[in-house]
Amino acid sequence: MRSGTVGSFWNAEKIKLYWEAAEFLNYPEVPLGKLFQNIIRPDDTVLEIGSGPGVVSLYLAPLCKRLIAVDDCQTGCAYLRKAVEERGINNIEVKNVQWPDESLEPADVTVAMYVYKLFRNKERIQELLRLTRRTGVIMIAQPGVKGGYSYDFYKNVGIAPEEQTCYNDGCRTAALLEAFGAKVHCERVRHDFGQPVDNLEGAAQFLQRQLKVSAENYPKLREAVEDVVEIRDGRLYVPLQRTNCVIVFEKEQEV
Repeated sequence: MRSGTVGSFWNAEKIKLYWEAAEFLNYPEVPLGKLFQNIIRPDDTVLEIGSGPGVVSLYLAPLCKRLIAVDDCQTGCAYLRKAVEERGINNIEVKNVQWPDESLEPADVTVAMYVYKLFRNKERIQELLRLTRRTGVIMIAQPGVKGGYSYDFYKNVGIAPEEQTCYNDGCRTAALLEAFGAKVHCERVRHDFGQPVDNLEGAAQFLQRQLKVSAENYPKLREAVEDVVEIRDGRLYVPLQRTNCVIVFEKEQEV
């Protein structure tokens, strides 16, 4: 794989909103702080796959000796490099490559947050295990409509809420890890990861993106959004419940 790749996910506006929400909600300390603190040791090397603009990277860096942040988006990597420089952090190495990449070296702990479809086949699971010396954490969103709002709210904005099923990308990933000898623990974790906003228009625009509301139904959403926003810590805030599968896997140690 070549370095210097240009993924299309991150742009300046997405980075701004993501960082604002993460700082407002103390993510990833909530909901994963205790988990990370229990498995990462001070002398560890951590490989974060899909680091984006570095919200998780900058949280993990004080917990370990070295962190390798990998992402295919040049914009996200540039933002993280600038943050590392401005904060005087010396243990984060940012790699703008598309995973899997032959230049990556094994790490004690691997981490992947909200990286969809990344471990969808056995070849990628085998590569993940090759790069993991001891343990890893993967968080994958479960299928279904996000939000946690009332049925009437979804109906009013033209969305048919789906029943969340147990079997999903997280289950497939866990099954593949077990098939290749890893010890796996899965947990369903719900947490609020909404967005602080400046006004009701911003709240409606946020929900339109998150819930994929059509332009035709946007006026209905704009009217209904007043029923779901709240004031939190002096800010107008749009709550958004997410349900995730958190997979912790341990690699079988060679005797």
